[in-house]
Amino acid sequence: MRMTAIATDTDQAGRPAVEPADAALAQRLKATFRAEEHEAYRLAVWARTLALAAIAVLLCFISPFPSVLYFHGLLLAFVLLGFLGLWLRGSRWHR
Repeated sequence: MRMTAIATDTDQAGRPAVEPADAALAQRLKATFRAEEHEAYRLAVWARTLALAAIAVLLCFISPFPSVLYFHGLLLAFVLLGFLGLWLRGSRWHR
């Protein structure tokens, strides 16, 4: 189903003006897509965190003790960057 806006008049820039009902629908759709995008990003961050945790456990068996701390530090940095992006996504710094 294709939704089109009904052009009744033009604004100062020459773009077709949109009816108020269509504008409200567009705002609700935009808010819905934004919420779904945020939820998908949150899920991706948690999935990435679980994958990195599994890698951290495997590294305990693969690498000797002193060098495994370096890799665990890198994995922790990736996890923190993911959660930083998630935190910034809800702040005024996003877009």
